[in-house]
Amino acid sequence: MVGQTSIGDTIPVSNITLGLFEDSGWYTVNYGMSGDHTYGKNQGCDFASNYCLIRTSTTPTNHYPDYFCKDNGVNACLPDLSAVGSCSLSRFSSSLPTYDQYFADSKIGGNQIADFCPQWSPSSWNGGSFKRQCWNKAGYDQSSWKSQGDIMGETYGSNSRCVVGTIIGSGYVEQNFGGRCVQISCSSSSLTVMVGGAAVANCGASEKGQTKTINSGSYKGRIKCPDYGKVCFNMNCGAQGRWTGSTCRCNPGFAGVPCKERN
Repeated sequence: MVGQTSIGDTIPVSNITLGLFEDSGWYTVNYGMSGDHTYGKNQGCDFASNYCLIRTSTTPTNHYPDYFCKDNGVNACLPDLSAVGSCSLSRFSSSLPTYDQYFADSKIGGNQIADFCPQWSPSSWNGGSFKRQCWNKAGYDQSSWKSQGDIMGETYGSNSRCVVGTIIGSGYVEQNFGGRCVQISCSSSSLTVMVGGAAVANCGASEKGQTKTINSGSYKGRIKCPDYGKVCFNMNCGAQGRWTGSTCRCNPGFAGVPCKERN
């Protein structure tokens, strides 16, 4: 099991948890029903053993910006690109434990369940119930966010994922980089970003992080090319699956390709 305070991802039960249940002598477990942990995958041992942020006399150093954040109110993408994430910092009534102090102000930190590490969590709008999960269109058309999303060229649905960009309607002022839910079309070696139903940028499989200027009469701005594998391979598996490098691994209770058949 994992500590979870948001709805960005399906909450997995790991083989470690199932092993604990089995070793207790009280349970017989099916290891085939364990979930796939992708958080921090391939980030190295330091990701697990070191601090999320390194405290300095001013702004903390962030070696894992895809996972942790340090600026309140800023938004980007969740690590798996499934949703737009926002950074939320709190100022507590007393100083945090010394080993959990990441900011010059000892009372500032993220959620306690994450040892006060500030993490990206699914973004909402003015406290509304709609969460900006790109693959999930349910509730978008009725949400208070829709008017803002339309200005930013957003599209929600099974073929949408989060990219970092400045996309904005042509009649508006371009702002800082932030998360956007956009429709994406994949080929064997590249992906195409769609805004307002039009192809506006093409990113090769090896162009992660490169900045592209979008080409559209209705929208303007730039995008940073997303991780091709995270987008295209995982999108083939659907919202309830993850690409393992050779096949789709479905979350417990789902089967098929994409992982949408209940079993």
